[in-house]
Amino acid sequence: ECYLRMKKYEEAIVQSTAALQLDKRHQKSMLRRAKAVYYCSDRLQSLNKMVAARVAEDLQVIIEMKTEGSAEAQELMDEIELKVNASGRTQQ
Repeated sequence: ECYLRMKKYEEAIVQSTAALQLDKRHQKSMLRRAKAVYYCSDRLQSLNKMVAARVAEDLQVIIEMKTEGSAEAQELMDEIELKVNASGRTQQ
């Protein structure tokens, strides 16, 4: 979370992935990695379908858990879908 707040997205990805190696279903680590990947790609203006699919996998697991992070995961999923759809229309 600290790396996300400092906008050090690459480090946030590394740390959250390391945490997920210890517990593959750790909801906070999945959400943090999804945010880091999304914000990193957003900063680079390169959110593509492949990156979005990877992020969506983590978010979908969180949504299915139906815990307190589910609503935040759903909001981020909706935001990603809008961006991917918008970028797909501009590329056509």
